[in-house]
Amino acid sequence: MNTFLRALVALVAGILGFALVTVAVTAGFESEIAFSLLIGLPMGVYAGTTAVFVAYVGLWYRDRVATGEPGRTAARLRWSAVASVAAFVLSTALGLALYLVFDASIGIGMLVLGVPAVVLVAAIVGYVVGGGDSGVAPGQRSSSG
Repeated sequence: MNTFLRALVALVAGILGFALVTVAVTAGFESEIAFSLLIGLPMGVYAGTTAVFVAYVGLWYRDRVATGEPGRTAARLRWSAVASVAAFVLSTALGLALYLVFDASIGIGMLVLGVPAVVLVAAIVGYVVGGGDSGVAPGQRSSSG
C-alpha cells in the first residue's frame, strides 16, 4: 500500500473516531452538564488523533512485515501505537470513574487535560521500551547489519 493510500485510510479512521467519540461523550454528559459538547469535542479530538496514529502505524507495520523485515523502528512504533490505545482507554475509564464516584470537576479535568498527557507519555514510553524488539525472529539474521 502506498503512502498516500495509507494516509487516506488513517485519516478516515481518525474522522470516524472523532465523530463517534464526540457524539457518544456529548450524549452521555448531556443530561448532567449543559455544555457537554465542551467535553465531547476534546475527547473526540484525542480519539481521532490516536486513531490516525494507530491506523497509519498499523498499516505501515503490516507493509513492512509483508516485505520481509519490519526493522527496529517499525517495532518501536508498533509498541508506541499499542501503548497509546491502552493509555487512551484506561485514562478515559479513570476520568469517568473519578467523575462518577468522587467529584465532577476532577473527573472532567482528567478527561479534558489528563487523557492527552497520558496518551503522549504512553506513546513515548512505548517507543523507548519497544526498542528491544527488532521484529526479527530469534536465530534469523538481519540483512541490515
